Amino acid sequence: MAIQRMDNVGIVIEDMDAAIAFFVELGMELEGRAEVEGLFADQCTGLDGVRCDIAMVRTPGGHSRIELAKYLSPAAISAGRRDRPHNIVGTHRVMFAVDDIEDTVARLRPHGAELVGEIARFEDSYLLCYLRGPEGIIVGLAEELRWQRNGIIQTNVTIEVLNLLISQELLARDVTAWFTSPRTEPRTTSGTRDTGNRRPWFMCW
Repeated sequence: MAIQRMDNVGIVIEDMDAAIAFFVELGMELEGRAEVEGLFADQCTGLDGVRCDIAMVRTPGGHSRIELAKYLSPAAISAGRRDRPHNIVGTHRVMFAVDDIEDTVARLRPHGAELVGEIARFEDSYLLCYLRGPEGIIVGLAEELRWQRNGIIQTNVTIEVLNLLISQELLARDVTAWFTSPRTEPRTTSGTRDTGNRRPWFMCW
């Protein structure tokens, strides 16, 4: 038997409104909010008399979710300093892909967000950072770097995929065939030779 999917990540918080505001500003959507209690909650958590305020936030499209939980009973227990370094055993973070990392950090600062370190560049592929939000929650942000060629926005994923395809033997044979197969020389509507730029397809991306 295999797992079906990763459904959500649960985070225990104290200030529900602040946590919701943080994730909504990040770009998530509030899916719903409810209060949970009863025998099943006690059995699942191993606690007695559970009463918990739950909020579910989701990414646009609903592919990923975070469940925020505020314990009303029994009271939540503090984990200590909320500015602990990232190498503490059990520390976790949730990573988000964003369009503009600097803009995202700026928008989250009024909600108490602080950089754990600094915005770092990974080769020519990504800008990355860890951000500490309400309750000491750590989220990661990743911006894929883009560049333009011939007015077309390219991503490193496109380049990597292209390089992978070019390395395949089948594609190599196709390219060889393109160069060696006979073809009619292009001409203009007036019948003269077309001397324009006729680059192979793999030079036009």
